[in-house]
Amino acid sequence: MSHLGDRFLPQPVCLEPVVHKLFQKFSNPFLRKIEDQFHHALAYEHKDTLENARKIIPSTTLVQRMLKKYRNMQMAAKKERKICSVDTDDLILVELLNWFKEEFFEWVDSPDCDYCRNKTVFSHVKNNPSERYAKRVEIFKCDVCKRETPFPRYNDVNILLETRKGRCGEWANAFTLLCRALDFDARLVVDETDHVWTEVYSRHQKRWLHCDPCENVCDSPLMYEHGWKKRLSYVIAYSPLEVQDVTWRYTSNYREVLKRRTSCAEWELIRAIVELRNERLSKCSKAKREFVQRRILMELADFLTERQPGDEMYGGRTSGSLDWRKARGDISDSDWPKSSFCFKLTFPQLSKMEYSMKYTCSSDRYVYGSDLKLSQWDQATYSQVDMMRKEEKDWNKVYLCRKEGTERGSIVWMFRLLDTTIKINSVYIKFQRQTFENGNVAVRIASNSSDNQEKVGIDFGPGNEMRSLMFQGCDNIRIEATLSGGKGSTAWQHAQLFRQDWKTDTVQYPFEVFLTFVN
Repeated sequence: MSHLGDRFLPQPVCLEPVVHKLFQKFSNPFLRKIEDQFHHALAYEHKDTLENARKIIPSTTLVQRMLKKYRNMQMAAKKERKICSVDTDDLILVELLNWFKEEFFEWVDSPDCDYCRNKTVFSHVKNNPSERYAKRVEIFKCDVCKRETPFPRYNDVNILLETRKGRCGEWANAFTLLCRALDFDARLVVDETDHVWTEVYSRHQKRWLHCDPCENVCDSPLMYEHGWKKRLSYVIAYSPLEVQDVTWRYTSNYREVLKRRTSCAEWELIRAIVELRNERLSKCSKAKREFVQRRILMELADFLTERQPGDEMYGGRTSGSLDWRKARGDISDSDWPKSSFCFKLTFPQLSKMEYSMKYTCSSDRYVYGSDLKLSQWDQATYSQVDMMRKEEKDWNKVYLCRKEGTERGSIVWMFRLLDTTIKINSVYIKFQRQTFENGNVAVRIASNSSDNQEKVGIDFGPGNEMRSLMFQGCDNIRIEATLSGGKGSTAWQHAQLFRQDWKTDTVQYPFEVFLTFVN
């Protein structure tokens, strides 16, 4: 570690890096790059590395989450008189993907200063070709103390299990290893237009599933071309057993992609891939070799059909800061779709002449009616514009705020009584909000008439609670919040709703609605 200094290497590193430096077969730089990456993929089969990864994965927790989801899917299928054909292994993969994104790995646009912990900005890159841990080190400079902080781009999976942070290269490298540790057939996918993700083979579906750990997305391969607007050229997948050109899974326009593939002749690429793959497979058992070869043929046959995108393919990138995504051109106009949920109160819910709804931001869950539960803040909003749920893992805080880079955000919850003989009597609302600098949260409670004009409306006072009899006789109520103001580059965070501890054993509800009714 002479190039980086010991203090930049995470401690302890349990294992030595797995290095496979073999003589190279090809003179073409692009083919040499493929060969190097293919050798690197052998790290996913290192016995001690896999054992180290298995110790990290919360297998019991993932199985419990999977079983809960599987039972819900079975019950839903039973109600519709259908057979639940979802495979539990595929569900475990989805749970692993979610855990990796939400709990295990951390995205880093720029590291905090090593000396004063303030924010840093990119300065330059130091290349260290002889460095076995990180051949590329990004240097960031602190705006406050003016000192430099290095950010090594580690490519060794053992170190990544310790650091648990980085950008797409580190994310996909570590996630591919964890998939292998759970005995999935997994391969690292490298997009030559600068992105990396993972593919996992579904034994149940008999096909490769696209998995992007940075985005927590599974099986949406056309999202890069149609959502991120990428102009793809080469997309190559690497596993310990095979290397494959999988570009055709990720495009719906073969002809345009072929025009951009100029790094080598197509026949040269095919010959190189076959040569590298056959040499690796020659060391396997006959049964294993035949299985892989059959799977390759099925995959190549699937590539003959050009894909067409569905609605789920059009989402833009979500990992990384807004500025970072804009700089890469990974933002889509269809990001962050709006919702139109309404709490519709029917006779069974109104029979007790009272109704309550609560929301906890820490676990992102609504509890309403007869203890019915609905997860995720935006699943129960009537409308929302430029809003997000922000997790500050370093401060252990979570809250709703407007999206990064926006000047204003708004959110609305709607409640409507469907029994015309019952009307609202009293309203109690708990609505905690917090502001910093000159941030502002404006809250209004209103009810509309039949022609959708505001019938009754009052502004929420300066406190966190409100009781009112002004809505007597109404059959609906609407809660509107508008977030604005703030200072500097983090202004979007200076107006917050429902701020509370992110991980806590105490269930608290910073947002509550309690209604009483009258005949």
